[in-house]
Amino acid sequence: MNIIWILMIVVSLVFCLINEPNSAITIMTDSTANSVTLCISLLGIYILWMGIIQIMQDSGLAEKLAKLLKPVIRLLFGNISDEVCALIAINISCNILGLGNASTPAGLKAMKLLDNQKENLTLPMAMLFCINCCSLQIFPTTIISMRSSHGSTNSSDIILPIIIVSAICFIMCVCLVRVFYRRQV
Repeated sequence: MNIIWILMIVVSLVFCLINEPNSAITIMTDSTANSVTLCISLLGIYILWMGIIQIMQDSGLAEKLAKLLKPVIRLLFGNISDEVCALIAINISCNILGLGNASTPAGLKAMKLLDNQKENLTLPMAMLFCINCCSLQIFPTTIISMRSSHGSTNSSDIILPIIIVSAICFIMCVCLVRVFYRRQV
């Protein structure tokens, strides 16, 4: 599969360089500069939120959040340890705030602790994976900051549509995992 992507990229580059070499090089350098500018503009928001997440973990707020979300997490994931419950609570909290990248470390730690070493996908593992993929969001900070950095006049006008779509996606995700996991067992 990687060969197909490499082939597509090489063919595209050769085609651009043969047709209009000056514009191809200009477009590539402009795109690179825009990518770096976007990364720098997003860096601040990620540093802020990752610092807040670290403070949450160090102050014990993560455990309190886990206790608050414990009934919902137990309903979705079944009987899991308190450590995994705290990691899942942090993961879900980051996703709710629209910080999918900041939720990754907690999600990976939780997935590693959920692994049963039998090379089988368990219900909690499938649920965590799918919940991360659907990314339930109430305040999409990354999208708002991207829209703001690109000059949007009202970068937060997408909050309601994102809440509706991500809630529907979350509900469908949970239902589908439950249905398919029952069939597998």
